[in-house]
Amino acid sequence: MNLPINIPMKQLNTRIRLLLPGALVLYALTGASAAQAQAPAHQSTSAVAYPQGATLLPGDSLGFFDPTRPLSLEQCIALARERSLPVQQSVADTLGSALQLSRGKSAYLPSVDAGISQSFDLGRSADRTGVMQNRSSSSTSFSVGASMELFSGLRRPSQIKEAHLNHQAARSALNAQKEEVARTTAGYYYNLLYKQSVTRLAAEQITLTTALAQQAEQMVANGKWSDAKLAEVQAQLASEQVALVQAQNDQELAGLQLMQLLQWPDYTHPIAIQTPSADHLIQEARAEAARGYEPYARALPFNAALQSALLSKESALQAVSTAKSGYIPTLSMNAGYGNSYYYLMDKEYKGLNSSFADQLNANGRFYVGLSLRIPIFDALQTAQSVRQAKLNLLAADLRERETRLRLESEARTAYLNAQAAYRKIEAAQSAARQAQVAYDYAQVSYTAGRISTYDLSQAKTKLFQAQIEALQAQYDFIYKSYLLRLYREPDSVR
Repeated sequence: MNLPINIPMKQLNTRIRLLLPGALVLYALTGASAAQAQAPAHQSTSAVAYPQGATLLPGDSLGFFDPTRPLSLEQCIALARERSLPVQQSVADTLGSALQLSRGKSAYLPSVDAGISQSFDLGRSADRTGVMQNRSSSSTSFSVGASMELFSGLRRPSQIKEAHLNHQAARSALNAQKEEVARTTAGYYYNLLYKQSVTRLAAEQITLTTALAQQAEQMVANGKWSDAKLAEVQAQLASEQVALVQAQNDQELAGLQLMQLLQWPDYTHPIAIQTPSADHLIQEARAEAARGYEPYARALPFNAALQSALLSKESALQAVSTAKSGYIPTLSMNAGYGNSYYYLMDKEYKGLNSSFADQLNANGRFYVGLSLRIPIFDALQTAQSVRQAKLNLLAADLRERETRLRLESEARTAYLNAQAAYRKIEAAQSAARQAQVAYDYAQVSYTAGRISTYDLSQAKTKLFQAQIEALQAQYDFIYKSYLLRLYREPDSVR
């Protein structure tokens, strides 16, 4: 229902021309302030905070970045966070939500427009009184108007609250994506450290076998050993050289994985990483695993992924209120100024035309109007919107519950895996020590001629496998303890 009110203002032209624009601007400012006051008290809507430390395009803004300089784990994580495509997508989503928030605030501002028209009536045309006459004329008109919604049925403040919650949810989703990048980067980083240790271990095995081959050559030269025994040692040396080549290839593949994650700029310069002491890393990992599960359980409510799900649920709840605002009447105001110029084109009537200035003074018109819209029946559009908003709320609630259960399961699983990895270290190191003792005895027996080269090779292979398993257990424990730290201190990688 519309209730237009048009008021002629000839006697008040000067006053309205001075007061009307100021009144519209004043209302816009006070309306926007009122919307901010209605926003949640714990959330500031005065300014949009854009995410820091992120760029939409891959760049080298990190001051430490140098392709030839060994990188620490923290530097790799920072570089991956800057260049990660999923993180950049989350940054774009966050900027988009900030734009939606700004758009919601600007809804309190008036809209101003201007128009001009020109028409020609040939043969017959209406005169100024609207009566059709046998004459040709032209008409020029222009207008400037402003309109503003005085009361939106609480739609605008509700939309601002919803947009603010969406913006906060997007920021939390960005932090969750950064945490995921940190987990992936740490996995690749520690895997590369493990492969480097395996390569060094394989090279040490070749050094030992080379010394044994030299000893065998001396024994053969002295006539104490047969050539067959020397051939067995040389075959063992060749087998270990093949194992070294495989270890080096595995190391290069591990480095390639990390380089691809970091979007390495120049693959002709392989990535170099810092190699901290394994004992120091294990000591830190033990301190982390010894905290018990309670610190990680307390940190779960502050997890970025859970915060994003909670904020999305609050936004869905606010969307229900936004949809219900369609049932409430709205009030709007419009005001403006219009003028026109009328010109008779026939020669016999040209003398009747008033001057342009006289017509502008006579035809000017100011107007102010109020329009009240009362919704009665909108083909069930508002009802359907409310139902859809409630379904979205149900879906958001289910996502929040699923996220909470998943995070609790992941945190407890990570804790149990770290505890199991810690126990595995003790078993693997004990097995490596026993294999070393067995190899030492086998080497003495081999030198004395009591066992064959094959027996010595078997003892050496068992020692090598035990040492590899010990290394694997160490770095597995280090990585799983690092995952625990991310659950406890997620801000360290944001």
